[in-house]
Amino acid sequence: ESVPARITQKTLDAAALPPRPGSLHIETTHDRVTIIWAPPQSAQYAVSIGIDTPRREVLARELSPYMNHRFQQMRPDTRYFIEVRATNAAGESEPSISGGTTRAFPAPQGLTFSEVTDGSALMRWSGGPDYSAQTLYEVYLDNRHLATLTQASYRLSGLTEQTEYLFRVRAKGVGQYGLGDYFSAYTAIRFSTAAYTGIRLCRPGNLRGDRPSARQV
Repeated sequence: ESVPARITQKTLDAAALPPRPGSLHIETTHDRVTIIWAPPQSAQYAVSIGIDTPRREVLARELSPYMNHRFQQMRPDTRYFIEVRATNAAGESEPSISGGTTRAFPAPQGLTFSEVTDGSALMRWSGGPDYSAQTLYEVYLDNRHLATLTQASYRLSGLTEQTEYLFRVRAKGVGQYGLGDYFSAYTAIRFSTAAYTGIRLCRPGNLRGDRPSARQV
């Protein structure tokens, strides 16, 4: 073998890790968690959220090019932890960490009845101030579940005259990240049907039968 030829080269400097995002500001409704963070600015951020328990398991991790992010369809009255990391080709920064608690899920409001007859009534209500478009309504007459609705009204039919009824409605939220659906408290109202004002039909009377032959009656 000959004497070896040698050369010395230095590897390129790696790209610097991005700086950690600034302090986090958390805003919540009953089903949404909004995170806003301060500079320094980065090209992209990884935002993670999870229920704030000793295990601190991450429910979702999403990327955002903005300095804010929103998680939707969360569970009400629940404490969450949030981590935000700046990212680039070299990797991720140290996290900025904060937490927030979602509010209680408010019950439907303004339940009223109208157009009451001897056999029907129209029920109307309104949603809470921060209901999302995915919110549903479950309606009950006494203890019987009648329907699950998207609109905030329901017409009852097939009622009995001069009878008192209890109508109840509750909101149903749809969760994601494996959290499952959740419900508000009930809003209820009592009402009574009116007396029947039409003409009552009597059944025929004096019904008799005869057997004139083996095949007739």
